[in-house]
Amino acid sequence: MKVDELVNECEVMLRVGWNPYKYIKLAWCSFSGDFDYFKEVIANNIGDIDIKKFIEICDNRIERAEAFLQDVGTVLGFFITSFTIVLVVTTMERNKPIVDPILNSITSKYEYFFPVLVASLLTGVILLSLLLGHYRIHIHAWRAFKEGAILNKSP
Repeated sequence: MKVDELVNECEVMLRVGWNPYKYIKLAWCSFSGDFDYFKEVIANNIGDIDIKKFIEICDNRIERAEAFLQDVGTVLGFFITSFTIVLVVTTMERNKPIVDPILNSITSKYEYFFPVLVASLLTGVILLSLLLGHYRIHIHAWRAFKEGAILNKSP
């Protein structure tokens, strides 16, 4: 088996699509550290591949997933901060001299502004949390692929 074929097989194993069962299974493997299945697949297909090239590809995938994980974490932080600010502003007393004119101008013209904003921010937080899990799964799985290749490659 060639390196690119093995990489494609690894990518197929990580494709979740719209299958929540597979996502939950991979997430459980990620949190429990149980990636023995991935290591077995590598052990069965390692053959005569260029181990250095495969490890380099794994390192690139891990590095890319870590960069995306950091970016998504930053955006998630902004969403959570915005969500918190909106909740605090909507639950504040309306008698504050600074906040009252602003809130009255927004709520008088746009009756559903704050509920829609809260729902949008909450949806964003949920979706970004799922995306964080996705990249976490990829980091751990590619490390398992790499570990399986190193352990099963004969010297």
